[in-house]
Amino acid sequence: MGFIKLSASDRVDLGALAVVFLIFAAICFITAINYDGTKETLLRTRYKGQEKTLGPIDTKRKDTVLAIELSHALSISGNYGAMSSFVEGEVLDRDRNFLFSFGKEFWAEAGYDEGNWSESDTHTTMKLTLPDIGSYYLRFKAEGSLDRAVSVTVSRLAGSGLLHRVLGIIALIAGIVLFWLGKRAD
Repeated sequence: MGFIKLSASDRVDLGALAVVFLIFAAICFITAINYDGTKETLLRTRYKGQEKTLGPIDTKRKDTVLAIELSHALSISGNYGAMSSFVEGEVLDRDRNFLFSFGKEFWAEAGYDEGNWSESDTHTTMKLTLPDIGSYYLRFKAEGSLDRAVSVTVSRLAGSGLLHRVLGIIALIAGIVLFWLGKRAD
């Protein structure tokens, strides 16, 4: 049993097929960037202390995607030491009942080895999806070093670009493989 021999007119042009996949990948990546772009900033605040409730956040469509930006500028007095805090966000429904939560530990360290050094992780952006139409509240709780304010920015996104990004990666890999196979066949 052998392979079927194709005439030159029956063969698929792998180079042209690779170009189609690469164009599709580019379209997927552009669409993902568009979906991940901020549509509108809903809330921006700074709070100092242990707890702050923000809202209401009204959604007009199902599966509304929000970007939550948190930052806590921890400062170390002097050249040595460490500070940390944990900020937890809770999503509440219109009656202020708990739905789900998310969180992040922030930290800053400084010291001396063969010279002064410092490292920190004081900023994050999290995306979350509100499944139903309605009003929601966000409650933030902080623990640890609370000498500086926690900054919170809540933005509504056009959607989630995750699916388009995954499809773009798959199409890009397929396009590269097809291009390589086409060059190899020539």
